[in-house]
Amino acid sequence: MDAKEWRTELRVAVHRADGRAVVALVGQALMPEDALQLLGDGLLAAVSQQVEGAAEFAAACVEALRQRGW
Repeated sequence: MDAKEWRTELRVAVHRADGRAVVALVGQALMPEDALQLLGDGLLAAVSQQVEGAAEFAAACVEALRQRGW
């Protein structure tokens, strides 16, 4: 899957609050700097749905956001 298709699928998953899909997509790629806020929104849903692996990805996303100054 190319980057454009990945972002489109991520947007759809976040819009649908599909935590499992968000975690699956994050597992396929490194966290791109220009998608951290969108990823954070999706991971928030995934954590609230208690999707396996979501908390770890969310922590990594928070750290990346902190490094860039939120």
